[in-house]
Amino acid sequence: MRECPAGTGRDPLTVTKRVLRSIARLDAEIARLETELSELVTLAAPRLLAQHSVGRETAAKLLTLAGDNPDRLRNHSALAALCGASPVEASSGKIVRSPPQLRR
Repeated sequence: MRECPAGTGRDPLTVTKRVLRSIARLDAEIARLETELSELVTLAAPRLLAQHSVGRETAAKLLTLAGDNPDRLRNHSALAALCGASPVEASSGKIVRSPPQLRR
């Protein structure tokens, strides 16, 4: 393997420094965005955050899922249907099949 001469911008030391600076920049951006997300979720749904085991990420996902119409999530079944996790009838034509049952 050929070595790239120093000062070309492609030598291992220069590339490593550039990558580490990028990582530091991205870490700072992640920290800023996490703070912003916390503030937004706290403003939008303080009661949701007060629930047991509901943190910033869970609350943000639920707010995103509910969208502008949280009333459509009136029960567990509505949430399962919205997520695509509700049972679907498996019948076609003359044959009537029940949806597969979950084994516990």
